[in-house]
Amino acid sequence: HIDAAEKRPDLPEYEQDACRIMAHNWGEATIIDLEAFIAIEEEFVWELNNGTVSGKPDFIEKTPFGSYKITDYKTSLAMPSADELQNGRRSFQLKLYSALVLFGKPAGEELPLGTGINEIEARQEFPRYISDKTGELYGRDATFHRNNLGSDFRATVEGHLKSLRLAQETGRWQAVQG
Repeated sequence: HIDAAEKRPDLPEYEQDACRIMAHNWGEATIIDLEAFIAIEEEFVWELNNGTVSGKPDFIEKTPFGSYKITDYKTSLAMPSADELQNGRRSFQLKLYSALVLFGKPAGEELPLGTGINEIEARQEFPRYISDKTGELYGRDATFHRNNLGSDFRATVEGHLKSLRLAQETGRWQAVQG
């Protein structure tokens, strides 16, 4: 039992209630297959030309088809459409987690986890919402392929790193939406 009021007394009461609801829904809807389990919140590091990127995907498991599935839990009230997630308008973090698993290495490890894996099944899951019919958490699914993440997305991330480095050097931080 997680008591949000004890862990985060600074949260307004309505947010403490939301934390309790999400914890309850997650517990009701989630079954972890220990045979498929790979990691929870494990740091991955990806070395790129312009720097290093790291992140901690929420949950990683093997799929029955020998690939990996990443689940990213979201506390947001708003869910993206399936199209927004798959086509990148609302999936940068999920794409980054997928690239970290495919091309990066678990922190402190020598070998990448994603060797030989060609795609990542990815899911944003929203513990605020649980289906009365199925008992499952609502979510959105996408599939990210090695080829796209290794070329197009890698170029995007390297561009962000280059912009970050320039802003650090010049002290000029351009405002961006989002």
